Amino acid sequence: MDIQKDRFNYKGRLFPKYHFVEMDGQEIAVPTEEWKSHLAFLEATRYLLSAGVGEVTPYGLDTYIGEDKFHNIPKLKKYCDEFKTKFFHVHLYLWSRINGTQKSTCAKDIIVRMAKKGIKSKFVLMDSLIKTLVEAERDDNSKQKAKEWSTADFLVIDECFSKGQITLFKSGYQLAFLNTFLKERLEVFRRATCFTANVPINEIGQEWGASIQSLVDRSIPTPMLFNDTVSKTSFRNDDIWGGV
Repeated sequence: MDIQKDRFNYKGRLFPKYHFVEMDGQEIAVPTEEWKSHLAFLEATRYLLSAGVGEVTPYGLDTYIGEDKFHNIPKLKKYCDEFKTKFFHVHLYLWSRINGTQKSTCAKDIIVRMAKKGIKSKFVLMDSLIKTLVEAERDDNSKQKAKEWSTADFLVIDECFSKGQITLFKSGYQLAFLNTFLKERLEVFRRATCFTANVPINEIGQEWGASIQSLVDRSIPTPMLFNDTVSKTSFRNDDIWGGV
């Protein structure tokens, strides 16, 4: 196969996977920036698929819908751009009392941006995280998953602290596992973590205990409130089908 004809579709256009440079009398194939970006996107997709939450969507920080009156989007872009030099120990809390305000959408896009920079990222639903932490006591596969979430450079924990979305025992048995995991990640390893939630931090303790609320509260510099609601009709068909 002629490598020069090896092209791929990137944002609706065909790009070569490689360009060529001469070195010591030989032509060396070097991946193009578009190809590297595309591979990073695929890697980010694998992160999300492995967490069972679907593929990366075309939506994110650059396609945010709404007025963003709290200026969250430029802050999150800055967070991604300067993560390695400034924000690698800084945690995020994206919240709104209602669903459909693009919290998870933006968090997933952050993972895509991190992947493009070679930053090891993971995504997990809090319900899945808690179940895995409990199972890790007796299951090696769960233990390995928990370790990967614990040590990832950047971790998104989605749908946090919502009683209707997470199964908790009345005894609160699982809370000790979550508390230990968060304490190690936030304060011992100091690995950047992004929470998305439908409750403000000062109400976490009502269902999850004062210890976890205090831990999250002292770890988050500034919670980000999202108030721009969207629906499926907010995204034009052209955005989904590429104008077909």
